[in-house]
Amino acid sequence: MKKKSIILLFVISLFFVCFNIVKAYKQEQNIKTELRNKWGIDIDKEDKLKKMKISRPQWHGEHNKFIWFEVSNSENILNYIEVNNLYLHKMSSNIKKRIIEIEDDLNIEKEDRIDFNSDYYYTKKIKHNFNLSSEKKTDILYIILIKGNNNDRYNTNIFLVEDLNVLDLDKSF
Repeated sequence: MKKKSIILLFVISLFFVCFNIVKAYKQEQNIKTELRNKWGIDIDKEDKLKKMKISRPQWHGEHNKFIWFEVSNSENILNYIEVNNLYLHKMSSNIKKRIIEIEDDLNIEKEDRIDFNSDYYYTKKIKHNFNLSSEKKTDILYIILIKGNNNDRYNTNIFLVEDLNVLDLDKSF
């Protein structure tokens, strides 16, 4: 009897582990598909999702996403830079400030935040949305690719920060 209960417990725990692995894989694939469809960004199959946080929508629809992928090989790095028109230049202080605000709002841990002291490539994509009222809303995607050196192992991370449904007050009246 005791042996059967141990085996049953083992089978149940194995089922939960497999279920969580499949769920995480499916979530990663859904994120990659959404990025491809909405923003035209192809994340390679080998690139691994490290962290994703999404805020709850506010009363006017604004919400944020913080997505972090670890790039698997050096060929992908060059591809991301070329395809997404990433530039090796410093972004404006207003954009840095906004990204830091989003990280604060989402309670991103210090070690997971974007390190602007490293070499990085950056671009910003914008989509304008018009609804039935006179309001004009904007979706903004910041793409930041950071090349770094971690314990003698070269690693590269791509951060995607979505600032969604930002109300454009200048154009809405």
